[in-house]
Amino acid sequence: MILTQIPIGQGYGLEVFRGLNRFRYKRARWLFKNFEELMPLSDYDGKTFAGAIGFFHDSTHAQYLREQGIPFAVSVSGNVHSGIFPGVVTDDTRVGRMAAQFFLRKGFHHFAASGFPGLPFSRKRVAGFTETLREKGVKEVHEIPPPFIETIDFKKLPTPLALFAANDRLAAELMNHILLQGINIPHDISVLGVDNDEMVAAHCAVPLSSIRLNSDQVAFAACERLEKMLTEGESSMKVKLIPPVDVMERRSTGGAITSHPVIRKALSYIDEHLETLPDISALARAVGTNRRMLERLFRHEMGLSPAQWIVRQRCQHAVDLFRHTDYTVEHVAALAGFGDRRRLYRALKNNNLPLPSRIRKKSG
Repeated sequence: MILTQIPIGQGYGLEVFRGLNRFRYKRARWLFKNFEELMPLSDYDGKTFAGAIGFFHDSTHAQYLREQGIPFAVSVSGNVHSGIFPGVVTDDTRVGRMAAQFFLRKGFHHFAASGFPGLPFSRKRVAGFTETLREKGVKEVHEIPPPFIETIDFKKLPTPLALFAANDRLAAELMNHILLQGINIPHDISVLGVDNDEMVAAHCAVPLSSIRLNSDQVAFAACERLEKMLTEGESSMKVKLIPPVDVMERRSTGGAITSHPVIRKALSYIDEHLETLPDISALARAVGTNRRMLERLFRHEMGLSPAQWIVRQRCQHAVDLFRHTDYTVEHVAALAGFGDRRRLYRALKNNNLPLPSRIRKKSG
């Protein structure tokens, strides 16, 4: 039997468990006993555990495992201390680099980062983010320490701003404060998290874009490491790094980069009235201009007409709804502003997007 210490109340922990089970079915019929918190194994003879995989960090955890008679352990925690445990963990520096490269490709010039200075995984993510930006000539990255989020006036930060948060839960908290200050996400501030925790990312007030970690592979490789320790007695304390997968983009980074006040106002108005916006003339009146001027500004700033932009945004909203709800096609068409199934299907096809059945099959 293998002891595991994995907090399953978060997306990362669930993904780790998937990797453990994948190894069990493919390679070794191990039995796992999970403890979300470390405690004396009063109901189990410590010697019955051949090894352990978990969020082990430091000498306290090492002593605990020795006391329980567990000879071999592998950490899957980004906070593992060097030389204490062998580990298989996410390459957190590359996570930060991926975030920076994502925002740079979108054309941002203003950046901010928020993380937990006391946690090694967070420090590495923020450092990877800021170092990559500085390599590209960015002189300033605004720091937003979590203890002071409530005191920050986000309106004083330059816009449009690219904000990177060390994990999804922190990103969700940041977004709440940004929205409470009347700032638009994503057109004023775009927010990117880490973990792609569906319980958080898909259910924020503005669905959160997030970096997907290869947590399944972290766990599988940790099992391979433990298997080698059990069969060969390997005692190396090396930590293997697993790179992140990609960015799962949602609405929190879906805005266009423009500093023109009329266009930014128009983009915000479109987001807020996507379902009910009657026509382009109404949009022009709402932002204090006429239709002809709005058309000209839109094509200059966005490379699209207002109508084309609105259809694209409605398509993306429909795709998000298909991914994260079980609404009927007719209901999604109404919520996204298309009115009926026929218009929705035509818009998806014209924008080279998959049809609902394919979107849901891929998400499932």
